[in-house]
Amino acid sequence: MTDDRSSLKVAELLSLAGLAAAGAGGALLLQQWLGPYAVAIFAVGLAVHGVGMWSKHRIEARAQVRTAAWEPILYGLCWLALVALAAFLLVPGFP
Repeated sequence: MTDDRSSLKVAELLSLAGLAAAGAGGALLLQQWLGPYAVAIFAVGLAVHGVGMWSKHRIEARAQVRTAAWEPILYGLCWLALVALAAFLLVPGFP
């Protein structure tokens, strides 16, 4: 794993975190209009993120891209979080 690739991954994560914060802030600013659609928007966001993450992982595997040691751990934790959030949406009484 090169330092450039590791730096790129850190920048991607930082960008994603900023986008998530901006999206959350935008949703809060528009809550009176978006409120009735909150669950649907959340579910679509989870699904799109999951598909994008899975596709990126497949492309990197096919191209035999070397990954940083922390990338597979973060990938697995992200899938666990997606499953937990999906259960929160779909299972009545989940925590």
